[in-house]
Amino acid sequence: MTPPASTPPPPASTPTPPASTPTPPATTPSALVAAAASATKAVQAVVTPVKNYALCDTSGGLLPCSKIVPHSRYDGPSDCPDDLSKGSYFVQDGSPLSPTRFKGHCWKINNIVTLATKHFPGLEKYTVLTKGGIVHPDQADPHVVAFFMKRLVCTKGEPVVCHTYKVGKCRKCKLVKFVHMYEARAWPATASERSFLASKFLSHCLLASPQHSEDCAELTSLDGEAYRNALRSF
Repeated sequence: MTPPASTPPPPASTPTPPASTPTPPATTPSALVAAAASATKAVQAVVTPVKNYALCDTSGGLLPCSKIVPHSRYDGPSDCPDDLSKGSYFVQDGSPLSPTRFKGHCWKINNIVTLATKHFPGLEKYTVLTKGGIVHPDQADPHVVAFFMKRLVCTKGEPVVCHTYKVGKCRKCKLVKFVHMYEARAWPATASERSFLASKFLSHCLLASPQHSEDCAELTSLDGEAYRNALRSF
């Protein structure tokens, strides 16, 4: 006897998984590395680096050094970048009585002094202080010399709030050395001798060819640690 046409077909023994079932993630090492790299790129794309208000705009910061008229064709901020790569740093002559008042200067780092100005373009409510120096890190080898520069952009009124930029370079010189390993006794006695030694460190160590000095900033020895302590306290 023929079954009636309305009899339903028997159900399938193995159910078909729904189309929305997610594909399991790849777990091979290469796939995990690729996924991590992709995630890192995505994070880097949305993170904006914070720029420093005390770093010249010509060196990647926000301080409007480019708006200052240079004293000469060799005194622009691009002639003395804030990384000390040319042995000098940019300052503004802030003295209203100076013949070069409010002009820009490239100040050699062996002229150890703090310079202040209240006339930076667009920063009428701020004082800009810049100092550089050549230092012997305490208890380091007498051949070790540190070159530092620090700039502060501070509010004139209370409370005083400052933005800070600080940079240092460490060199272990082959041709020049300090008088002693201790910082308090490192320099010669007279001002003329100190000036002469500072000029030699600049020309023979920082600006000389690499074979005349060794970069000691990252050393794990006493010399490297002494430099990093000196940089923190400058």
